[in-house]
Amino acid sequence: KAPVRPVIQQTMTTQLPILRPLPAEEIARIKRLIPSTPYSIRIAITGSLANAKNYTVSFLQEGLNDVFITVEFTGPNSKQYIVCYGNYQKESEANQKLLELQFLGFEGEFVPVNLPYSILLGEYRTEDQAKSSQRNYTDVKDYAYLKSNQFAVASLAGAFASEDIANLFLQQYSSLFDKQIVIR
Repeated sequence: KAPVRPVIQQTMTTQLPILRPLPAEEIARIKRLIPSTPYSIRIAITGSLANAKNYTVSFLQEGLNDVFITVEFTGPNSKQYIVCYGNYQKESEANQKLLELQFLGFEGEFVPVNLPYSILLGEYRTEDQAKSSQRNYTDVKDYAYLKSNQFAVASLAGAFASEDIANLFLQQYSSLFDKQIVIR
């Protein structure tokens, strides 16, 4: 007769999946805002959010309302803040506008940049509705801006050179968990 082995009790632990936003290509094709305006004018780049805000405030005081801040991740724990102006369909349009700004006496880096990706906070019928909705995103208020067409006003956060950078930005803020990356 074979010896009786004692039964070894093992408890199984189940690990819950880690929740993360799926890359856009796993969900669906990336939505493209109409018209697509991937170009902006980089006014300044700084390692400090406070400095970027100061640039933004000074340009707003000068009457440039289409100024916004975005971020570029330069390393695991470092980032650069980019102050941008406007949204343009073509690089040539951005170049034309930057020459106009320089002619008017504005100072800055004034380099056209292609930042096609952004985070869509929402689409609204009026600019007032869009501005009002931005109050719900206090953690990303420094990166929020509006883009209009004849049908709607899009409220956006950030502008990024790649989908990966947009996704990295998206994952850093809990208020953006259910938001999608779009081509601006």
